[in-house]
This record gives sequence, C-alpha cells and structure tokens, in this order.
Amino acid sequence: MTKIKYSYAGSTSYSSVDEAVKNNFQGYTKVDKYKSTSTFVNGLANKQIGIAEGKIYIQKTGKYAICLRSGRGNNTLYLAVNNKSKLAQVLSLNSDHGGFVIEGENVVNWDLNAGDYLYFKEITLSKHYADAFTELGMACLDDESPKMVTVPTNILCTNDMLMPSKDFTAKEIFKHVYSEQYLIDSTSSSEHKLVSVNIDSWDNTSSAENIFDKDTTNFYHSKKNNFVSESNPFILIADMQKASRYNSIKITSRTSGQYNLPVTFKLYGSLDCQNWSLLGDFVNLNMTGNSVSASFNETEFQYYKLYVTDTKSQSSPNKYVTIASIDFTDTFSGAEISPYDLGYYKEKSSNQTFKRQTAEGSYGAVIKGNGIVKFNFTGTGLMLLTLQDDPCKIMVMVDNKQTELTLTQSSERQFAYVLSGLKNGNHKVYIKVLSGKLCVDSVLVKG
Repeated sequence: MTKIKYSYAGSTSYSSVDEAVKNNFQGYTKVDKYKSTSTFVNGLANKQIGIAEGKIYIQKTGKYAICLRSGRGNNTLYLAVNNKSKLAQVLSLNSDHGGFVIEGENVVNWDLNAGDYLYFKEITLSKHYADAFTELGMACLDDESPKMVTVPTNILCTNDMLMPSKDFTAKEIFKHVYSEQYLIDSTSSSEHKLVSVNIDSWDNTSSAENIFDKDTTNFYHSKKNNFVSESNPFILIADMQKASRYNSIKITSRTSGQYNLPVTFKLYGSLDCQNWSLLGDFVNLNMTGNSVSASFNETEFQYYKLYVTDTKSQSSPNKYVTIASIDFTDTFSGAEISPYDLGYYKEKSSNQTFKRQTAEGSYGAVIKGNGIVKFNFTGTGLMLLTLQDDPCKIMVMVDNKQTELTLTQSSERQFAYVLSGLKNGNHKVYIKVLSGKLCVDSVLVKG
C-alpha cells in the first residue's frame, strides 16, 4: 500500500478533505510518497494532509464492520470492492474517535466474499494540531466473538502487481522495483538512565529525571535566565543500559507552552561512557509539532551525549531547553527486489527443488524450496524477507562471512536476515537451506 503526505505553507490551506480532493490537493510545497505495511497515519501537523491507500484481501465470506479510528482532524474514508476506480466516500468525520469499535458513526458494514479485494483510501486533514491521525480496522461480524482490530498485515496487499507492456523475466512476474522501509529496533528514554546534566532545572517539578520516567506529560525545563549558546551549551549524558545499533533520533518537548526544542546540537555515542564518537552535527533542524528528528549513520552505542547550543520555540526568543522524551530508532531503507530476480539451484544427485507458491506477500507469490539461493547485489546492506508457512534452518554467507539462522513459522512477512555497514560495492550472497523449506518473499538492498 502507499502513503502520501502533502505539506502546505503560507495562506495556502484547505478547510476540509472534500475541498482538497476537489482541487486535486494543489498548492502544496512538499509531497512525500512511500510504501508501507500499515494503515496507521499519524504525526500530521497543521497545514498537512495524509493519505493511506491500498487493498485488503478477504479470506472468507461474511459481513464485515470497517472502522476508521481517527482524531484531531477532518478524516474521510473511501471504499470499493474489486474495482479501484469505483472508490466512493463512505465516512467523513470531524470529531475524535480514538479507539476501534464494532458499531458507531465511524463504522460501516459491508458484505464481502472470499477472494474479494477491498480497496480503501484514508484521507486526513490536520485541524491546527501537531499530531492528527487515522487508522483502519475491521472485524468479521459473523465470528462468534467479533473483535475490531487494525487491518492485519497478512491480508494487507503491500504491492499491487502491475503489468508493463514489455520487459519481463518470467511468465509469472514482470519487472518492477519498490522502495521499502522497515523498523528494526527502537528505544525510548523511559528505558534509559540519566548519567549527568550540566544545567539545573527551572524548579523541582521540571528536573531532568522527568525525561526518563514513563509519564510523557512530565518534562525537563532548564533553569530561569540560563540561556543556551555556543559559549553556554546544554550537555546531557544518558545510559541506554545495553548496546544497540540506531540511525535516527527524535526529541520531543512538552505539549503546551513554549517548546524550547533543541535544533542545533551535536550527538555523540559511546560503548563505555569514556570514548565518544560524533554521530551527527545538526544545525537549525525544522520542528514538526513539538518534536525534532534527525538521521545519522547506523552506529552501535550504549551511552549518548547531547551537546545543545541553540533551541527554538513557537514565538519566545528565550533560549531555554525543554525535553519530555528522547527516542532512537534503527530503520532499514532500500530497493525491494522480486524473488524472481534471484538464482535457485540444487546440489547434484539431490531431491532439492524450488517452486512458485501463491502467497499474500509483496509480489503475490513466494519461491519455496530446500536448495541453494545465489545472487549478487551492489550497495551497503541487505535484508532477506520471508513468509514462512513452516519453520526452516538456513545458512547465509555474504562475502564469505557465514551466519546460521532458524526461521519460525509466520503468517506475516518477516525480516529473516539483516546486514548493514558494508562497504558500498558489489557483494556475493549464498544461502543454503539446512532443514525444512525456505519461502523467499523478496530482498531489500540498501544503496
């Protein structure tokens, strides 16, 4: 499925989704498009419109309740069965509906047959909030105890099979490449411990310990009249309590009042709190609501140090520091490669085989077998995606470095193997099935 975010500036904005659709979303200053495996759209700030669209594979015949969980905006839902061109608006909501429910004004009922594709489009227009959101849920009302849940990824078709006019590599598949992003790991300051901070807090209710508790309404605020600058930096050191690899940071401030967000700072990482490496030197970052985010090269560290020399607020010129939480994530972004573009082999005098098997994965099928997979790629990282209907054990060798893995059964796509930090260039991959059968969904390659 696809997600789109339109951003507007100045006097250009829309008062409703209907108005934006009528004008084909014209006037935006920026548009972001990307593939996703979730119907959840959030983090939409004022003057932003978010769209999530795709299709859902219906596994059994029955009456279904479709729920739009939403808030802080004008939220609409369009649906159609088996024909995307027939998408029609079925919900338009201006009030908040924060949870999934079986019935209510944010629910519609549809009779669907096994094998149907339910096309959907969610559109959310933020109403002067920093975090408008929407998410699609569904429940089969014919079940004994119907439960409304977010659309499961195993029936959410992540890629449409498109048929160009020429240039194909096999009878079953046509060449196409998608960009995908996967969350590998994440951590929040509520899991960390404060080591030190060099500027006292405003008062006893706004200490630096607030950054590391589990209450996100608490926050740290620096001491009155102690403004940060290059000559008076704010320095915070924290311990994540275990070493992990991350490549992005998000700093969140309080939800009301002046944000005082760090926008110019150096970020350092360390494994021992003694030897520090510079992860990123960020200058005048843009605020998104009450938070700022930045990316850096994937690095393993346990301790981090923030060295802040400038902050930004909605209107106040005072250079205080206010922080409610600090989050790190490790994401893998790359070009998705079809399983048909890989090489499949068997050892001599063996019963090893590979066959195409229909599956609700990235390309409508997986390649399943118990032999050897070989291919080359150019880039700095690799992710193997599988859709295992049974467990198996494999050996993966990249540039002569071997790793053995046991893959569990899963009805959803899973990243079976991830490797980052390679030198940008050509790499050889050799995968041998040691037991069971491997179900190859696709491969992601990081440039």
